[in-house]
Amino acid sequence: MSCHGFREKLFVSSGMDDAVKIWSWDGRAPFLESAGMAADVACQIETPLFTSTALHSDYVDCVHWYGDVLISKSVDNCLVMWRPAVDIATLAAGALAPQTAFVVLREFDIPNCGLWYIRFALSADLTVMACGNRVGGVHVWRLGDYVGGAASARMQLKVRVPVRIVQFDASGEHVLAGLENGTVHVFALVHSENDDSPVPEAAAASDSDKSEAGDKMDATL
Repeated sequence: MSCHGFREKLFVSSGMDDAVKIWSWDGRAPFLESAGMAADVACQIETPLFTSTALHSDYVDCVHWYGDVLISKSVDNCLVMWRPAVDIATLAAGALAPQTAFVVLREFDIPNCGLWYIRFALSADLTVMACGNRVGGVHVWRLGDYVGGAASARMQLKVRVPVRIVQFDASGEHVLAGLENGTVHVFALVHSENDDSPVPEAAAASDSDKSEAGDKMDATL
């Protein structure tokens, strides 16, 4: 689930029904305010503004807004950048019948990622995206104009276990990767001399590099 970055009351959800759905709770604010923290009061919204099961053929385990564009992921070894066929502002106004048509803008290939529940992440400024895979790999993309090329870099950890989740720090210069074996690896992103493409660099951590909590940190070379 992901809330829109600047359109209030608009969010997107995905799940095990293979569907991606866009919702709004616009018009429900008075009810929410009057309900307060009452545990036995609920505001139920049953009809989304947009729904589609055609984007992915299996469970959709992660979705994020990228401006008015969306990026979602299933178990088909790629991330899909797309948008509803209608303008988001028009959709958010809620005057249309529920929409199902969409436009795919591009796909980001990520090999060895055909596994349920591997979560990707975007940096706070929406300029960089990262995703792990099931064999200890972390892929990083620079997100520029979505109709043009985007540079991709890859870091392979020595331990070949699923990278279940990644996250950026506030600066967007470090990627944290949470592995299925209970360790967390930290990568510092550097940029090549020719462009601004992020390149993760890391060195394998020894036992002495582990924190007291048992997490593992990878230092930049």
